[in-house]
Amino acid sequence: MQVIPAALAAGEIAGSTNDAVIAAIVVGYEVTARLFRAFALTHPRHPHGHLGAVGAAVAVARLYDVDATEAASIAATSPLATSWNACLEGATARNTWMGQAAASGVTAALLAEAGFRGSHTSLSDVFGDPSSTEPLTEQFDLAYPALGTGYYKLHSACALTHAALDAVFAVAPRVRGPIEAVHVETVENNMKIAVPAQHNDLSTRFSLPYAVATALVRGATDADALRWRPEVAELERRVTVSVASDLQASWPAKSPARVTVSTASGSWSELVENPHGYWTDPLSTAELEDKFTRNVGSRRGWAHIAAMATSPAAAFTLPGAFPPDGEHDG
Repeated sequence: MQVIPAALAAGEIAGSTNDAVIAAIVVGYEVTARLFRAFALTHPRHPHGHLGAVGAAVAVARLYDVDATEAASIAATSPLATSWNACLEGATARNTWMGQAAASGVTAALLAEAGFRGSHTSLSDVFGDPSSTEPLTEQFDLAYPALGTGYYKLHSACALTHAALDAVFAVAPRVRGPIEAVHVETVENNMKIAVPAQHNDLSTRFSLPYAVATALVRGATDADALRWRPEVAELERRVTVSVASDLQASWPAKSPARVTVSTASGSWSELVENPHGYWTDPLSTAELEDKFTRNVGSRRGWAHIAAMATSPAAAFTLPGAFPPDGEHDG
């Protein structure tokens, strides 16, 4: 999400072909994914406003024919101070991190073109030394790009909640009687969101107990369903979370969760190893189109994206956009 807006804007202004824009997005995504995997972040550091900007800078630099290494180092030298705690506090300014990272990527490429220089040690200064001593280009097999191992979200909540939410929807039809208790088993990485929601509509999306309670009470996990509600908070108090050793053993290759719902009539459990939409269980084309249409409110844009893949040599323009003039200094 940091890379694509930057590449779309740069491709439109530079008059790039669809093929060039897609290639820039892939390269920017790969850079971002490798950075996310390379650093073992110390909680509460959050990388969205920083590492993604580096990938965005690489994507834009490719389209503008600018030194990508220098653009990346400039983006790394201009970070946002982002923290997990912002979402728990209801600090909605954190919703701008993605956009600011994309803008930072564009600015970094223009600054590199103008002769500015960035620091090549900024990332390690902020995030610590990479967890691997191998170069990033060798740490992951380039024959198997990270783009093929991502996933699309179906729930309007933190990605760390998604396996548990899928498990709730799988187990809920079998539950009989008023719910007395809910137990979520997960991995250590997800315990940072095993916290109660505060009385705001942002922390509800980053609280594993509240998200699970929402799925059970509302039967949905869209943006409206995940608003703070007293009746959901009442069930949230009966949701407990713990680390399960068998699930921990499969992480990070898998992102599992097991949910057990108990009533006076008995208990029912469901295990989900990876959420639907993960690369091992991808969304169908129809599901992707439905998600796009619900978020954007139009199918017209979807048709344009599909056309990019079938007409790679065509000049890239957005529907209703101004004609590209090859300049990018405005």
